[in-house]
Amino acid sequence: MAEPGVLSKNWVAKLDLELADNGGKTVLKHRKHQGPLMVQKPFYPEGELCHLYVLHPPGGVVGGDQLEINLTLHGQAQGLITTPGANKFYRSSGQFAHLNQFINLSGQSSLEWMPQETIYFSGCQVQVKTVVNLNEGGHFSGWEISCFGQPASDVAFEKGICHQHFEIWQQGTPLFMERNKIGGGQDILAASWGLQGYTTLGTFIVAPGTQTMLEMVQNLNLKNKNEDVSQDGIVTVTLLDNSLVCRAMAYEAQWVKHKFSKIWKVLRPRTIKKEAILPRIWST
Repeated sequence: MAEPGVLSKNWVAKLDLELADNGGKTVLKHRKHQGPLMVQKPFYPEGELCHLYVLHPPGGVVGGDQLEINLTLHGQAQGLITTPGANKFYRSSGQFAHLNQFINLSGQSSLEWMPQETIYFSGCQVQVKTVVNLNEGGHFSGWEISCFGQPASDVAFEKGICHQHFEIWQQGTPLFMERNKIGGGQDILAASWGLQGYTTLGTFIVAPGTQTMLEMVQNLNLKNKNEDVSQDGIVTVTLLDNSLVCRAMAYEAQWVKHKFSKIWKVLRPRTIKKEAILPRIWST
């Protein structure tokens, strides 16, 4: 693997996945990869629902790398996608790194998109695009957790640029549309209308969402009292049209992940009628 920030060989990587229902069990119907982007075998820690771990063996992304994931779920397939560890975008010598993720949920399929955090090193130049297409009857629960700089090493996000683009559509109707542009050293990092000095930003979306789901989250105790994670942070939740949108800001990704997991646990029995089981890879 190249040293962080050293541009050596640019990777072009693509991963195509299809999940389908097979007699009540979700199976990996199609898997094709180009370059260093792949999945391990399917895991079934909770019976018929399929857990997949997306792997990027180089361990980090540098300027000029191009990664693409195409994921389709058919029929009544149910899947949970996560990653073994944090994704990392290293500082660039001038080129942009690109990550494009396209998710299609046909029939009454459901997807839980729960990657671990993404770390944006100071000096990175990144464009991330995620587009979700839902059929009527489909369900999506997914989050993105972004860490800017390396606060544990006292390295701030002083330069570079991160473009984030997230869309959710249902049969041609937009449910959620968001574009962020976060620049190193810019006002957005510290301003009251921005990250307020926090270094981690998380967005958790449930689509379609309902008023009942909103009230369930509002009734949760999301404060730090009597919890293992004690760092300071902020969590908000709102219902935008038919999407439940949870936001979190904190100094550490673990704080955000802890809060989002708590929300996911309370909503999951309602969204896909299953009790929450955390991916095993998170404990390794």
